[in-house]
Amino acid sequence: MQISQIMLVAAESLPRDLLEALLNNEHYAIKPFATASAAVRHVESQGGPNLALISLAARPTEGLEAARRLKSIMDMPLIFIIAPDDLRNFMSQMQVYGDDFLLLPVQPLELEARMQLLLAKLPVENYDRERIIHFDELTIDFSRSRLLTNGKSARISPTEASLLHTLLRNAPHVVPSQTLLSRVWPQNGASEDTLRVHMHRLRSKLEADPHNPAYIRTARGIGYRFAVPPD
Repeated sequence: MQISQIMLVAAESLPRDLLEALLNNEHYAIKPFATASAAVRHVESQGGPNLALISLAARPTEGLEAARRLKSIMDMPLIFIIAPDDLRNFMSQMQVYGDDFLLLPVQPLELEARMQLLLAKLPVENYDRERIIHFDELTIDFSRSRLLTNGKSARISPTEASLLHTLLRNAPHVVPSQTLLSRVWPQNGASEDTLRVHMHRLRSKLEADPHNPAYIRTARGIGYRFAVPPD
């Protein structure tokens, strides 16, 4: 049985029965954090989990800032848990950073079902939890949003990091363009032209010859794949 690594932010604000159900569930390894800043520091130093639960019940603004920072480091599914009275005020921000949300009071079985649906959509590989990955002459440091290739350093944007994560999870298989669009731009309705522009920028940073790429290959009419396995 595969154990999913789950980050729980602002754990103390959740009802005790829900927290106990999560901690006692044998399908998950739950790592709780009292504050959003502690959760972000952990991801920067240790790498990310398979999924993050962020409670907005106590400090919604801080929780949303944690979601923004976590998404800028690496692409991971986020589920918000929020009080009904706060839903109207924070709905638009949750849509930008989150993949799902539940209103308090939360039933443990419903939360587990939502978690399983998200985890099933994203094949779990070590890339999800590693912050530094090596490929031949290429090093990807997700925690610092940087690439190092052939002695040259380049900064990658959150969008470029999300593209890389999605490709790496599925490497060496092709990821359809529509899958990349829905994963990286879930709310924006981005076009394939947008995807091509960002892929071109990403290749220009990590490929020695962007016109003859060694890492990100195009499957014409289908999508893209990351072709080289890690060391």
